Amino acid sequence: MNKYLLFLIIPLLTTACVGKKKFLTEVSQRQNCEKKAAQLEQDLRYAQARMAEQDKSLTDLNANLRQLENDKGRLTTELKYKEQQINDITDQRLSQKQQMEAALAAKAKELEAREQVIADLQRAIAQRDEKLNGILTKIQIALAQYTAEDLSVEVKNGKLYVALSDKLLFESGSAKLDRRGRDALSSLSNVLSKYPDLDIIVEGHTDNVPMKGGAFADNWDLSVIRATAVVRLLTKDYALNPNQVTAAGRSEFQPKASNESREGRALNRRTEIIIAPKLNDIFSVLQQQNR
Repeated sequence: MNKYLLFLIIPLLTTACVGKKKFLTEVSQRQNCEKKAAQLEQDLRYAQARMAEQDKSLTDLNANLRQLENDKGRLTTELKYKEQQINDITDQRLSQKQQMEAALAAKAKELEAREQVIADLQRAIAQRDEKLNGILTKIQIALAQYTAEDLSVEVKNGKLYVALSDKLLFESGSAKLDRRGRDALSSLSNVLSKYPDLDIIVEGHTDNVPMKGGAFADNWDLSVIRATAVVRLLTKDYALNPNQVTAAGRSEFQPKASNESREGRALNRRTEIIIAPKLNDIFSVLQQQNR
């Protein structure tokens, strides 16, 4: 071969080798790029899928947030309602407590007032009883000469009862007072005249034996006229205040004993002088309570 030709072929071969190598490099680079592009596309799809998941999660979170906000609003409203209920109940119970305390205070004051009234009444009754016992003692002394068949003296129901038999005061079947009866009434009036604040009731009583002729229509008539005769003597002859004395006839209807026996009928034929202190102090206490 011509050495000149060799010099021409060698550069061509060299050039051909260099171009193939470059081509192969470019091919490899392209393949690498394609792989990278495929990987990037895969990564993109993965990223897009993750983003979609994140969007869904965000949507769910937003929904949950809205639900929580709604629940919060509802619970806040319920809490305010409950608080209002509690406040209302508290106010109501406080009002009830105040009302109960006021009612208890009023009851305590009322009880205190009633206790005071009771104490005042007890004091007035004690004074009345003390006064009656004092009068009782003086009457017993003044009438000491008379027997139990003639008269009896007792305190009953806050009053003093002086029961004088018909034999002591009157002639049989009559309303005329005899001497012994006048003397007994004189002694009694000497005690009573010292107490101008007494109420005195003179009651005539009989047995149940019907009246037969005579000056009286019946036992009613006899009991009333005998009571009137005693009142007339006490007020006119023995100067008791007529405003203190009342006459009444009870006939046979308030017996002390049975009318079946002679002794019982004798006890029932009587004139009772009922002596009671005026109850002005007691009435005054009761009136103060009712104000």
